[in-house]
Formats: sequence, structure tokens, C-alpha cells
Amino acid sequence: MNIKQLCRAETTEPTLCKVLAICCLSVMLLLTAACGAPQPEAPPETYRVRGIIRKLPTPNRSPQELSVRHEAIPEFKNADGKVVGMDSMTMPFPLADPALIHTLEVGDRIEMQFNVQWNGDHPLEITAIDALPAETRLAFEPPAPEPSAAEPSTAEPSSAEPAVPDEPSDEANAASEPPVDPVSSS
Repeated sequence: MNIKQLCRAETTEPTLCKVLAICCLSVMLLLTAACGAPQPEAPPETYRVRGIIRKLPTPNRSPQELSVRHEAIPEFKNADGKVVGMDSMTMPFPLADPALIHTLEVGDRIEMQFNVQWNGDHPLEITAIDALPAETRLAFEPPAPEPSAAEPSTAEPSSAEPAVPDEPSDEANAASEPPVDPVSSS
């Protein structure tokens, strides 16, 4: 028995027929809307990060990309909107406007703002750049993992962000290596 026959039957109440018709119409409208309507784009995520310029854009090449070694971005979100973080690394960043870098040079320390629009034509773009003083220390170490509840931290919290020089010197590397015992090394 179909809906039309059900509604014509003398034993069926008119209210039940109306409810069935409204339910069927609602399901059809929902299916039509879900299949055919384009989903609105999510607003871009905006991040600010400090770094050092490693390479300027190649002239007459599109897109204009600035290579930057940047600090870690712990709040970085993936395409699903989940916070996954991003370690410190060197990577190319397309420029929204090439004029953003007209006074900058390789080696300059900067703070930049960039947008990430996973569904957009330009998924990642630098939208603002501020030059930092040359003596600015940048932290390129990945963020320290948080201690678990089973292992309470004995270190005192620090109010300052740890600063790591851009490139460790040979002296710093030599000082961090243990001395070699000539007797046991043979």
C-alpha cells in the first residue's frame, strides 16, 4: 500500500496522512540540499611565527615564495581542524603581495603572519611581515613534551621562552660531546 492509498483508506486519520506527507517532503528536501548545495568555505586560520629568511623569491616566477626557517607552531591545525602542531623547519611560503619583502634580505630575522585556507586557491600565504632586530634570538627546538601525570616535573617553570642560537657553533658542539677516553677507545 502506498501513501496515497493509505490516506484514502477510511480507517486512516487525516492527521496521520498529513504527518506522513510532511515527513516524506522533509526527507526529499534534506537529500536534495545535501547532494546539490556547495558547502561554504571555512574562514582561514591565521598564524604568527618568527623566523629567518633563507631564500628570497626567484624573479619572474609564480608563485613568489619566500623560504623561511621558522620556529615551532604548536597551535597549527590540519585540514580537519585538529591541532597537530608544526615543528621548526625551513619551508617555502607564497607571498600574498611581493611588495611585503622589498626591504628584506637573506639572513634577516622576521615575524610573519600567514593564512592557511585548506580549500582555497592559495592554501598558504604570507599576509604580513615585520623585520626583527638582528640580535633577536630564535627558538628552533621543538616544544618540550608535557610531563605525564605519572612523572611529575621537578623543573621549575620558566617565564621566558628558551632561546636557541640560529646555528650552533663548532665550540658549542665540542662542549656538548663527552671527552674520549684514549684507553677504552682502542
